[in-house]
Amino acid sequence: MGSADPMGNTERPWLRTDLPLEERVEALLAEMTLAEKVGQTHQVANVDPSADTELIRNGGIGSSVVASGATAGSQTG
Repeated sequence: MGSADPMGNTERPWLRTDLPLEERVEALLAEMTLAEKVGQTHQVANVDPSADTELIRNGGIGSSVVASGATAGSQTG
């Protein structure tokens, strides 16, 4: 896994598009801590990039849904 690709991603093999997807996924998962893996399952509503900077930077927030109210996003027309 240590050989260089044209983009120079020797330290981050999960970015190497010349490797099989399964190998890239395994490399990334092997690099992640348990806390980072758990963080990727954490979805928050209306993340505040200013207030949540450290959580975002450290992998504590996996994704965010921006919504307002019970019917946000379900309006048609």
